[in-house]
Amino acid sequence: MSFPKQLVPLSLFSGLLTILLSSLSPASSQSPLTVTPLASIPDTATIRVEGEPVQVSLERFRPEGVPIEMGVPENSFVTRVDKTPRIARVRLSDGRQGQVTNDNARINIIWFKDLMGMDNIDDVEAWLFENSQERGITLQPIRDRRATYPWVRKRWRFEQGTSPRNSFAGRALIGQLNGQYFVVVHQLPVDSLEGYGPRIDAVLRTLQAR
Repeated sequence: MSFPKQLVPLSLFSGLLTILLSSLSPASSQSPLTVTPLASIPDTATIRVEGEPVQVSLERFRPEGVPIEMGVPENSFVTRVDKTPRIARVRLSDGRQGQVTNDNARINIIWFKDLMGMDNIDDVEAWLFENSQERGITLQPIRDRRATYPWVRKRWRFEQGTSPRNSFAGRALIGQLNGQYFVVVHQLPVDSLEGYGPRIDAVLRTLQAR
């Protein structure tokens, strides 16, 4: 940048210097959104199981290669991360001591590694609906406006099955952390909603960027 060979007012020089320094700041290469300081994940959480308060220990889970973290109730989930060139899928299945006991009780977190076409919430919603339809899942809007989790931007519910024994229900959520959209889909057998649902809620309440 060059200036004409004349005296530059001090106020103008000061303003230009501020702009230049701002452009060199490390934050300029990140999301323009203000980054909220991370809250520490608690060691325990109180959940209500069939109406009764139960205190559970939480283990911090930081999936490899995905910039998120969460508190996972101890001895309640088996975790794994599956990766493709475009996405990373963080899967938490109902399990004990490293063994899955019921894969119909699970949380899937889809993190987009390739952001081309996934930096717009409408495109993410189209992706979610297409993938749901391929699995025979019909998403229905949730009209309840009560707040859920601070990262949620859109949400739907779904149900499948013909009898209580083989039916399950769940939620599909579009979230946003540090300016990036992601998808969360969780489901449970209908007869496990009261007993296991609070454990899923404990995970999603602590989900945050890292």
